Amino acid sequence: MVSSVFNIAVTGLTTAQAGLSAISNNISNAGTKGYSRQDIVQVEASGVQTRLGYLGNGAELEDIRRASSDFLNTRLNEALSVESYFKTYNEQISQIDGVLSDDVNGVASGLTGFFTAIQDLTTRPGDLATRESVITAATTVAGRINSVNTAMDRIRDDINGKLQGAMDAVNGITRQLADLNVQITEASNRGGKGATPNDLLDRRDGLLRELSEFVSNTVVNNGDNTINVYMKSGQPLVSKTKSSELSALRDNFDPLTIQIGMKVGKDENGADRTVRFDATALGRGKIAGLLAMRDTDLVQYRNIVGVVGGQFAERINNLQKEGFDLNGTAGVNMFTFNTSLASRSSANASSASVNITNVDFAKVKSNDYELFNDGGTLKYRVANSRSPYAEATLVSSGDPATYKIGEEFTFTLSGASQSGDRFLLQPVNDVARTLRLNLSGASEVAAGRTAGARGDASNLQRMALLQTSTVRNSAFGAEQDVTITSAFNQLVSRVGNRGREIAEAATTSTAVREGAEAQQQDLSGVNLDEEAANLLKYQQAYQAAGQVIAMSKNLFDSLLNAIG
Repeated sequence: MVSSVFNIAVTGLTTAQAGLSAISNNISNAGTKGYSRQDIVQVEASGVQTRLGYLGNGAELEDIRRASSDFLNTRLNEALSVESYFKTYNEQISQIDGVLSDDVNGVASGLTGFFTAIQDLTTRPGDLATRESVITAATTVAGRINSVNTAMDRIRDDINGKLQGAMDAVNGITRQLADLNVQITEASNRGGKGATPNDLLDRRDGLLRELSEFVSNTVVNNGDNTINVYMKSGQPLVSKTKSSELSALRDNFDPLTIQIGMKVGKDENGADRTVRFDATALGRGKIAGLLAMRDTDLVQYRNIVGVVGGQFAERINNLQKEGFDLNGTAGVNMFTFNTSLASRSSANASSASVNITNVDFAKVKSNDYELFNDGGTLKYRVANSRSPYAEATLVSSGDPATYKIGEEFTFTLSGASQSGDRFLLQPVNDVARTLRLNLSGASEVAAGRTAGARGDASNLQRMALLQTSTVRNSAFGAEQDVTITSAFNQLVSRVGNRGREIAEAATTSTAVREGAEAQQQDLSGVNLDEEAANLLKYQQAYQAAGQVIAMSKNLFDSLLNAIG
């Protein structure tokens, strides 16, 4: 009887001691990021059969349970991906907004300065100093448009660098996750049935949260404490003890542009097979935000600058050629620029090439286009999109053959293109980069419409009217009639509105993430008030078990004395 009481008290002492250890660990890690609160699972030990029935046999420690929920962890990870996407997007679009909305050194103020100089020259068309002001203003407009293009190049290059860094981070995380799967398996096997290495599970959950900031992912528990991790597109990032790596692939059209890819095996020739991911395939996260900005918004904004700059230069050039300069010579173009870029994919089977011709600035939109040879039929769609292909219209056959993309522009195809060939058509991409002043001196400004009439300012007056007269513009989607200056201001407004939209989405996503984090912490976080109450409970249980042990010792001593 005495030994039974003693043994039962020892089980109480042991479980209370385990409880105190768990609570002490919780308190020590209250400020540890990613720590999940731990509780002991205490159960009743199997009873001892007697002639009167079963007597209790104390308590047993069944498990040390980690307070964690796959559901809440998944919600938090999804919220982290969304928040990271919009924060990344917001950082990039804020840079573009800063470039375009500069009131002092921006394109809009440059255009205003140019038309002011033209207006001043209408009052004294023969004055060389005033003519020099026009040359200076024209150079300023071209330079500011060039500067916008340069700034967008820097943003693109910065995004490429961030993409490389993000991929390196993802690959480091997936390697650690695969290694943790190994460690968790080994620790579970050493601990026996049902044993879980809670510290390793916490570390793995922390890595999954880090991974979610870069890419959307789905976690599948394999039932043996290991996990598989998949991208939104279904490609595996972690398969138990093996990890797959994202790789930087060079764009087939532009070797300076990084694409996101992954090796997925070998082809029939033993070469690596790779799959490429666009922003849609990646879901949310930092990488998708960078890709979406670089491949969508940045392309459109650069092209809108190209359309507006091209329209401005084209209209001024047309008027220049209708007038006469100070020496009575027919006017020449005030500006020079290249409109288009056309690239063939480095993966093409043929050497066929394309060349863009006859861009209609009134009709052309702010898109780049992917051209695809589908069994001999040339089809196109907006580049970096999943929109359906449309068939290019054949204008004239031969070599080169001439085709038309809607009403926007024509292009020629030279050489024998093969099925599967792809080309990138950028009808206005090069305007902002190449716009330059073409005049060699102030005397070449074509002020009048009569040769030799030094006081004639009729041509300048027509140029001045361009500030308030409208032109047809399709760069913003639907065709509309706008002035040159208001078109650029519309771009500034569009970027600003987009920036506010993204900023609001970022703020909302942060609130959602904070809510998901709060719910996760309500379950997994350490509440010091609660731990203090539990500490007192187990302390009392420990002391009570100790008293039972002391009492059983006294009973045993009394029994020995009685026998002796």
